[in-house]
Amino acid sequence: MKIVFIADFFEDQVKGGAEIYDGILISLLKKAGNKVVRFRSHLITDKHVRLYRESGFHFIISNFCNIGKFPYEELMKVRGCYSILEHDHKYIIERDPSHYKDFLVPAERIRFREFYVHAKNVFAQSKIHASCIQRNLRIQNVVNLGMSLWSEKQIKILRKYAIGDRPPVAAILNSTNPIKNTREALEFCDKREMPFLLIASPEYEGFISQMVQCERLVFFPKVLESFNRVVVEARMLGLKLSTNSLNGCTSEDWFREYKGEELIDFVERQRDVVFGKITEALQRVDKK
Repeated sequence: MKIVFIADFFEDQVKGGAEIYDGILISLLKKAGNKVVRFRSHLITDKHVRLYRESGFHFIISNFCNIGKFPYEELMKVRGCYSILEHDHKYIIERDPSHYKDFLVPAERIRFREFYVHAKNVFAQSKIHASCIQRNLRIQNVVNLGMSLWSEKQIKILRKYAIGDRPPVAAILNSTNPIKNTREALEFCDKREMPFLLIASPEYEGFISQMVQCERLVFFPKVLESFNRVVVEARMLGLKLSTNSLNGCTSEDWFREYKGEELIDFVERQRDVVFGKITEALQRVDKK
């Protein structure tokens, strides 16, 4: 396959969950012999879209908030020439369905619907994420991947730190992002007189090494998380969880079945499963 991968940022610019995921997927695509061209969304033009489309490329659209009007419209001219890799809820103006009953958003708060309708695939991260997209946009081209992606290097780091006793300390994400809700986690620990450690590191091993100094993860996201890698990492490391119902990963059947080393093994196996789902969906020939 020939792929144009479009995103607002890539892992060498931003160390976010979406960018980490995209980086691993791009590596897997290249390793499988596919040609991949990266474009930051604000740099691609309608001429680029036409040129690559006419050359037989399929577009994978990750975060696209910075894409211009003309390439956006050009992509929709040929239905099914692109797939959307949804990391949150960009189809909602406030990007958050959690304030609405059953996550059903009023029609006037929906945006970009036609962009999702014309996509070959809309890849979701979990069951609840896929359901939210389907019901709000009323589309049937959603593919639930059911798992995030961890690289081989990250899996080795998780195995390295998955063994050992944990002191009775709570891990709290040290984030200024209000949707990560650090304040409520701090209040939770204060009320219970629970010692805590604020964790944050731009380097993956540094972050994991901080987390394993704790017995549990305390995390109350304010927005419905499409998956939530941190919650799964805590469970892989054997930590207890104090959280709410806004984590997409907990909607998957495997979440309660596996923990610790068993979960690490499962997550490692699922990397090939997720990649297989993506490549199969990209290569599918749709009937008119």
